[in-house]
Amino acid sequence: RKLLLFLLLTLPVAHTTNTQQEAGNKTFAKLFPDCHAIKRADHSATDGVYNISTGSGNISVWCNMTGLDGTGWTLIAVRQHGLAPIQATGVVKNTSMGHVLPDAHWQAMKGNFRHENYTVAIAIGTGDPDTTLLFPLVDPLMSAGCMPLADSLTSTTLAHAEDTGCNASGGDFCMWGNNASNASVNYVHGSCSGNKSFHLKVCQPESGGLKCRNNMHGPFEPTTTWVYVKYVPKHPDCGPHDETVLKGAARCQCDGRSGKCDMNCLMGVWERLSSPQCRGC
Repeated sequence: RKLLLFLLLTLPVAHTTNTQQEAGNKTFAKLFPDCHAIKRADHSATDGVYNISTGSGNISVWCNMTGLDGTGWTLIAVRQHGLAPIQATGVVKNTSMGHVLPDAHWQAMKGNFRHENYTVAIAIGTGDPDTTLLFPLVDPLMSAGCMPLADSLTSTTLAHAEDTGCNASGGDFCMWGNNASNASVNYVHGSCSGNKSFHLKVCQPESGGLKCRNNMHGPFEPTTTWVYVKYVPKHPDCGPHDETVLKGAARCQCDGRSGKCDMNCLMGVWERLSSPQCRGC
């Protein structure tokens, strides 16, 4: 008995993974790259703190699993009027006003933004359930001519592009960060055009997801912004992206098309409710 007890006490303890820690419903043999991947693997996952792998290390993040379009978003920053953002020493939670991911963690995540197997979206919660701001593709922010997507989430300006010049005037600019004339005010503006456009959208809850109006200009100055990232896997059976509706997490049953209307597709792309892949669902 003593020998058995000794062996039990000295056995190595298995490291729990993302969903095992929080939801307790499933056990996975790996860490996932973001909250969306966790939600795809465990549809019952709930809001809370999870471990993810950035590729260069493991970090703990707050996952919004039930809000927005219900498909799992990774919180990276909570920026607020009048508070200079600071790098968090712990987890950036939905109550962590003025805190953002440490630069090293943010830069590690950014390193995955142009991965061949993903597209990346950034959603900005405003505290108003009827107004979620959305950058459906991160590429225009990464290549913004005046200031590409910043390496620090404490930066006054996070991304800036213009049709002509870089002086944030004249109505032909896209900017995310703080107001150029008042650095304490959150600011999102999206009126640049062509290949410089940030494709800013405004989304409201609808049909279990979010319905988004295309190419909104703003400016928007929400008192608090909760900034989320989602890696969207490229899936050959899901068809082209449609940026009108971010489909929610409810399973969709399609006559004779269930293989192309599965959870991975619905949670991975912007899908019209009347699309060929999922018509009538």
